[in-house]
Amino acid sequence: MFSFTETRVNCRCSNKVVFKMKSPTVALLLLCSWLACIATAFWYFEWRWIQPFAQQLAWFNGEDLSLGGPQRAKATVWHFYDKACPCNRYTEKHIQQLEQHYRQLGVKFVTISPSSNKLSLLKSQSLPASPAIGIWDQGGKLAYFGPYSNGVLCNSRTSFIEPVLQQVLNGSNPEIQQSNGIGCFCPWPTYI
Repeated sequence: MFSFTETRVNCRCSNKVVFKMKSPTVALLLLCSWLACIATAFWYFEWRWIQPFAQQLAWFNGEDLSLGGPQRAKATVWHFYDKACPCNRYTEKHIQQLEQHYRQLGVKFVTISPSSNKLSLLKSQSLPASPAIGIWDQGGKLAYFGPYSNGVLCNSRTSFIEPVLQQVLNGSNPEIQQSNGIGCFCPWPTYI
C-alpha cells in the first residue's frame, strides 16, 4: 500500500539535521488545516448569505404614505432598509449610483431602518418588505412606492427608479402608489 519515508531537512549552512518528519503525514495535516481555514472563511463571508431564490411576491400599497407637505428638495427618496435582511446587499451598489447621479440634481436621499424615528411621519400601518423605496415630488406627493426592480438583482438596467425620478425632475408625477414585485424581499420587522 503506502510506504512512509523519512525525510531529512538539512540546513545549507551546515550538515546538521534540523528536524525529521514523515512527509505525507505532515503534508496531509497542513492541507487539512488549510482547507478548514478556507472553508470557514468562505462560510463567514459568503455561504451564510447564499439562499435559494424563490420568487417572492410583495404587494406595495402607498395610498396612505405622506410626507406632510411641500419639500425643499426637487424630489425626496426614502430607502427602506433593514440591515438584518440579506436581500439589501443586492441594492447597495445601485443606491450608491443613484445617490451619486441624482443628489447633484437636487434629490434628497434618506435611509429608513425599522428603528428610525422618521417612520412616525408616514401614515401607514406597515411596510410590506425590505428593500423598498418611496419617491415624493417637491410638493410632498407620492410619486412611487415599491421595489427597486423585479428579479433577484437590482441595477440601472432593471430598475423602476430612474424613469420615475426623471419624470419627477421634469415636473410630472407618475403617481405609482400600488405595485407588486417579484424578487428577493424580507418582511419588514416592525409596525409603524
